[in-house]
Formats: sequence, structure tokens, C-alpha cells
Amino acid sequence: MKHLNEDIIKRLGVRFLKEHYKFRPRTGNTVTSLDQETSDGIITDGLFTFILEDGSPFLATLEATSFESKEEVYYKRQKDLLLWDSMILSTFLSVIFFTLSHHYDWITINKSGWPLTILTLILLLGVGFYIAKSLIKNLQRYRYIYAIEQFKKYHADEQWIAIADDVFDESTNGYLEELKTQCVRNGFGLISVDEDERARILITPSRQEVFGKERANKMFSTRDEAVHASKTEKVKGFWNKAISKITGKRSDKSVSRYQRSFTSQILLGLVALLIISGIFYKESMEAPIAYVNEKKYEKELSEIAKKSKPETSDYLIDSSYVDRNREKVKPYLEVAEEGVEENQGNWDTEFARYFDDYGEEYAEIYIASEEGKYVSYDCERFFNYSGTKYMIQEGTYDNVTSARKQLIRLRKKGINANCLWTGCLNEDDMEFIIFVDFLFDQKKEAGVIATNFKRRFQLEKGRLKIRSITL
Repeated sequence: MKHLNEDIIKRLGVRFLKEHYKFRPRTGNTVTSLDQETSDGIITDGLFTFILEDGSPFLATLEATSFESKEEVYYKRQKDLLLWDSMILSTFLSVIFFTLSHHYDWITINKSGWPLTILTLILLLGVGFYIAKSLIKNLQRYRYIYAIEQFKKYHADEQWIAIADDVFDESTNGYLEELKTQCVRNGFGLISVDEDERARILITPSRQEVFGKERANKMFSTRDEAVHASKTEKVKGFWNKAISKITGKRSDKSVSRYQRSFTSQILLGLVALLIISGIFYKESMEAPIAYVNEKKYEKELSEIAKKSKPETSDYLIDSSYVDRNREKVKPYLEVAEEGVEENQGNWDTEFARYFDDYGEEYAEIYIASEEGKYVSYDCERFFNYSGTKYMIQEGTYDNVTSARKQLIRLRKKGINANCLWTGCLNEDDMEFIIFVDFLFDQKKEAGVIATNFKRRFQLEKGRLKIRSITL
């Protein structure tokens, strides 16, 4: 089979352009030329130009491809770019994960240690890289066609690719389908030349500008003039080759020279790693936290409750006479409630002594402090809690005065209690709950503490109750 050489395709392509544009309105003569090149190495096999009626120039360029130079229109996978893109996506996936992990305290340096944290980072990078590569490998971004990419480097009103019929073995060839797809997407024309030297249109170029003003106008001249004009560029040759090895950008005259570089990917990768390093550094500078195993803690509390013994209610007195009929000693909390008011004197004085906010509008929450007073808060104190909590309730009171009096009674007997206004939980409820100890996450844990409290203070059955609240 006879193969048309590239020179024949160039001449046939230019002849086709003359025929195609013969009815386009113009002024003056039409200029055609072959083998033109810019000072920075952009090549066009055919150039067709004239002046439009409005005085602006019209420029059409041609890229001719024969069977011998078919690699100019066959796409190549940009494997290096795909690897770098996949790596960057996996790196930023890791940034997102460790940012959330730091905020929600999932896997941190203090909680999980350096080995597990670094292992998690490596797994995220590896799995993220594999997933990203699988998802993006078929994108057109990674299918490089030299003729298409060279057209993108300069501005022309219309650009054509002329190929010999034998460049592709059949019309359903995958490389031909990709070439057509990219020509349509970028607004380029496509011509096919058969062995009888007849040209036919496969795709017409877009009449509207696809790239806007993104592409620069270039000055074309003959190859010899371009070589002479670009001698100053040779001084940069050594530097460009060194940079190309780092960034992946080709600086030679091969068909791969317009492949995309991955300089920006390298910079983004460094930024992502810097963010992760900052998160790790911040975590490593924080004080370590000891995390309690809840199941183990509950088990220990249960064992303590089983082994602990209540204080005896009878005492052996070193005396010859013991009054067996003496009145039974009342439980500790009852003593705290009764008889206290006889020695209290002025309640206003007592309130001022124990409550710093006495005399002002009452607060919704009172918490016992180590200084012997009650610190007041509003309902916002509980806004950072969520879910169901459990408390050991001593009692409920209709008004704040009664609740304050009971807090003082309990404090005078050495019992630290707290007070919560139920309006914080339900707008229709206006009681004041007095509870001992703290709020608990588990009902079982609250029950163990309540049992120990009853035994310690010899409380009658039902004196303390476990109450759940929803925050």
C-alpha cells in the first residue's frame, strides 16, 4: 500500500483551505505558506491568511500528519501527571481526615501514639492514591495529543488537522475517536486525505472562539529565520533540561514537549504535608490525657460496692449501763434538715455568706465550690452537654429560697450538694432539684455511687433517687 508523505498532505491541505475559504469576504490578496515556525519553537505545516472587510486579519493554520508521523495525532497517557494528581488527591484526603480527627479527637498523637498515627497516615495515602487513580485515570486530561496541544499554544481564527487515510487502520479506531472528541471539544477542524489525493472534511472548526483571550498571538516565519531568531533561546537549554527532570515539562523538540508539567502538584503536596505536620506538632505539644476504659471502670466500682461494708448503727460503749430504750439516731440528712433553723438566726446573713449573687436576680444553677460557697450559673452551663445524663437526686423544691436553705443545711453538715432549675430542661417545669455528687453518663455508675452514699450516711430507703435528664 502506497503511503502519502507529509509534504503531499501539506500541499493538499493548503489547497483545501483555499477552496474552503474562497467565498469568505476579504480585501487584498490571500497569503499561503508552508513550514512556518515561531521563535519559541511552535511549528505550523501550513499557514493561510487574508484581511477581512473590517480590516482585521484572518489566520488559519494546518497541521499535516502522514503514516510516518502518526504519533503526532495518537494520544499518549500522561502517566506521571496521573500519578502526581492521584498523590495530591490522597494527600488532601489525609489533610481533611486528620483535621476532623484532631477536632473530634479520633486518632491523635496523645490518644493513639506516634506509631498508630503514622500508620494511619500511610494507609490513608496508600488507599486514597489507589482510589483516586482508579477514578480519574480515564479522564481526557491524561490523553495527550501533540497536534491538539500545539494548537493550544497560540491564537488562530481557525485551526485544521490534516491526516492521511492510512494513519488509522479503521474508522472505529480508539485513537481516531479520541482525536475527533478533542477536535470537537477544542473547536479544531479535521481533514482526511485518501490515496487518490482527495481531501474530505471530517469535522469543521468552531466559528466561535473556544478559548477566549487565553491564547497569545504568535509571529510565524520560515524555519530558517525562526532558527536564527531563537539562538538566544539556546542559552536557556541547559537550565530547561534540568527543570524538565524535576517538573516533567519537556523542553526538547519531540512530540512530548507539550505534556503538562506537575510543578503545581508538587507545591500543593508540600502545602498539604505542612498542614499535616502542623496538626501533629500541635497534638504533640498538648499535655497527654489518660483515657479511662468505661467497662473496666464500671467493673471496679461494682467490686468496690460488693466489698464495702456499711458503718454499724450500734456502738459498744465502755460503761456498766447501756440504755437499750434510747431513741433511735436519725439519718444524717434528716438531722441536716431539722433543727438547723433554730441556730441560723438571720437567713439573709446566711444567704449573703454562701451566695455571692444574693440580693440580685437568682441564677438557674448553683454548684458547690471548694471555697465553701456556691457558684451561680445560668442555663447555658449545660449547653455543651448532649444526650441523657443521670443524677442522684436529694429532693425537689418549689422555690429558690427553699432550695438555698437546704443547700446551706447540707453544707453545714459537710455535704456538698448542687442545685438545678428544671426550667433549663423544660419551660413548663419550675422546680429546683438538689442533687449530690456530679452528673453521670451511665445509670449503673450513678446507682453504685448512690448505694455507697446511703451506706455512709445511713439513709433510709428511698432517700436518694436516680433521675435521668435529657440535655
